[in-house]
Amino acid sequence: MLYTIRNEDLMAQVSSSGAQLMSLEGKNHTQYLWRGNTRYWSDRSLTIFPYVARLTKGCYHYKGKFYHMPIHGFGPSSDFSVFEQTESCVAFRLESNPKLFNMYPFDLQPRIFFKPRRKQKILAENRSDKAVHNITSRNNSLRPS
Repeated sequence: MLYTIRNEDLMAQVSSSGAQLMSLEGKNHTQYLWRGNTRYWSDRSLTIFPYVARLTKGCYHYKGKFYHMPIHGFGPSSDFSVFEQTESCVAFRLESNPKLFNMYPFDLQPRIFFKPRRKQKILAENRSDKAVHNITSRNNSLRPS
């Protein structure tokens, strides 16, 4: 679903699919964001989570188990739900679920706040007693934060 937010200077459109900013337009109708030409690259402003780039062989190893994840993690391909919406703000969250646990064994709840200020705020709440680690593909393991 597409959500529109605005203030006196900017209007933004944000999709719940991948919590992706789709448009950022000034009051003079100047578009500040790539328009997503499918001939080259259809996305606009991916929410990359929980890591950037690609894993070696598309997987990593943690506590005796291999986990497979697409390029830039599961953020770009996830459907986020709205938990706050006003005329000038929309906030999304992603709940942990079995599909995500098959890719990432940590109970995180990413929350993404969009306000038309040319800034985006991303918070990820650790909802378990496990330490959360940053993923690195250099040696297919996890590295402590």
